[in-house]
Amino acid sequence: MRRICSPPWCSQAGQSVVEYMLLISVITLGLWAAAQYLVPDWQSGLESMSGNVQGYASEGYVGGS
Repeated sequence: MRRICSPPWCSQAGQSVVEYMLLISVITLGLWAAAQYLVPDWQSGLESMSGNVQGYASEGYVGGS
């Protein structure tokens, strides 16, 4: 049996928009938290890789092993 909801707090007109905004905010907060945790390590890795590449370029190192 289908229940008819007549009180004003039972309206579902904007429910999907609110749910999408909540989902987007949770994803955004998760990405921000991950960036706060991972960016320092990522930055130090890029600096290390940059130093290696500069060293290889100055020594004329080409190729594998």
